[in-house]
Amino acid sequence: MLPTIKPRDILLIGSGAKIGKGDLVVVYFQAIGLIVKRVKQLDLETIELVGDNSRLGSSACGVAIDKRVVIGKVIAGITVPFKLKWFWNEKSLDT
Repeated sequence: MLPTIKPRDILLIGSGAKIGKGDLVVVYFQAIGLIVKRVKQLDLETIELVGDNSRLGSSACGVAIDKRVVIGKVIAGITVPFKLKWFWNEKSLDT
């Protein structure tokens, strides 16, 4: 998720937070492990993801995947040297 999230960033995840278009989410794929991507589109059962780096592709992006693989929404991140970044948008504060 470069340039938004960098190696060694610490992320705060909301597992019960309402997910919306444009949010960053943590997803678990058995073959890959944990990944962080941005929500491109979602409906009741599926979600479509996109990365922030247009130069790198991902097998997790551009396809409809089951929402049950979403672990949670990225609420905030801490970068070294200790800078706090908020990732939620104002529309999702009413969760």
